[in-house]
Amino acid sequence: MNTIEIFGIDESQWRCPSCVTAKRICEEGQVQYTFTGVIERGEDGMPIFDVDQLRDIAERAGFKTLRITYPVIFINNELCRLKDFRQKLFDLGYDVDVF
Repeated sequence: MNTIEIFGIDESQWRCPSCVTAKRICEEGQVQYTFTGVIERGEDGMPIFDVDQLRDIAERAGFKTLRITYPVIFINNELCRLKDFRQKLFDLGYDVDVF
């Protein structure tokens, strides 16, 4: 069983087209995944960042800063870029269309 984790911005907080795409790829291919939102909207409408979580993500991914582009995807604890996500899932045997 593969473990697929997606960290990003939930559409209930703000719109992140890349996060929506990552989740759509999983849903279309019936791939089980977990999605964790990393930013919440404060009462004043400003973003609230979970800095501890961002540090953990950056460390796992090998990022040098907390300036992170979302989504951050891990497959079996290995970083996978969105541009490679569909192909990686296909290579793992999931029924996703590869363009």
